[in-house]
Amino acid sequence: METFCFSATRWRKPSESRRILELDLRKALAHEEFELFYQPLVNLKSGRISTCEACCAGTIRCGARFPRSTFIPVAEDMA
Repeated sequence: METFCFSATRWRKPSESRRILELDLRKALAHEEFELFYQPLVNLKSGRISTCEACCAGTIRCGARFPRSTFIPVAEDMA
């Protein structure tokens, strides 16, 4: 069985797109669909890892990822 997913976000009003993102974020949170990744930060002088940055990613419709630049401000406003 094939699954198809169409996205027409460019035709939606910004408020409608934001509301859909809020609903998707709530669903992802309820279904534990967020993943935590660690990104190493390297000291260029020594070439050694100096620290790690924690990055959160979530899955949106059809298996695509939430763009962090989009979902973080919305998630902060929802808190």
